[in-house]
Amino acid sequence: MFDDFIADFWKDKLVHLMHRNMVRAGAERLMLQDVKNEFDAFSQKHPDFSAQTNIASSSATFEFAFAENLKLRLFIQNQTKVSIMQKQGSDYVKLCDARFPNNPFPEIDTFLELLPEYLKTLGIQKTMQLQNGRRHCLAREFITALLKKKYKSKGVVWQLEDKDSLFELTLTFEDGHKEKKTLHEENFYNDL
Repeated sequence: MFDDFIADFWKDKLVHLMHRNMVRAGAERLMLQDVKNEFDAFSQKHPDFSAQTNIASSSATFEFAFAENLKLRLFIQNQTKVSIMQKQGSDYVKLCDARFPNNPFPEIDTFLELLPEYLKTLGIQKTMQLQNGRRHCLAREFITALLKKKYKSKGVVWQLEDKDSLFELTLTFEDGHKEKKTLHEENFYNDL
């Protein structure tokens, strides 16, 4: 399943590499006539990553899996486009891409050096996201129970809306008066 959180994570890493590529001193463009040598040099330097290549007269592609269900793809024509793709079923979908003005292989080397750290960070952030989601659902359940108890027989109609990590509570009283409150996950009990 496509996950915006994962796409944003890899996009951030790819954009950082693209910026490094743009400012690298002495960098040169990756020309189509040079791709075979670059592909071979990569394969010798990183034998654990079995790259698939396709060199045609007007373009070339280079791709390799770097994690379960993820691969990095280069498309070289007039310019070099680097994409990170995620497996969905039998196909891959593009999570993000960036155009690299210069030869991207030095930045790809950096990417692979930092890959264990990236994967660890992604795991930690994904775990935190799941925990925050559970905490938010639990807070919503508590708030709903408190509202049902507090306004059960007082003729007050309430509506609770999610707003990121906050809740927006609208109270409508019998006389038509409306009151809005913003509730926080951490201290919603005090806000009620």
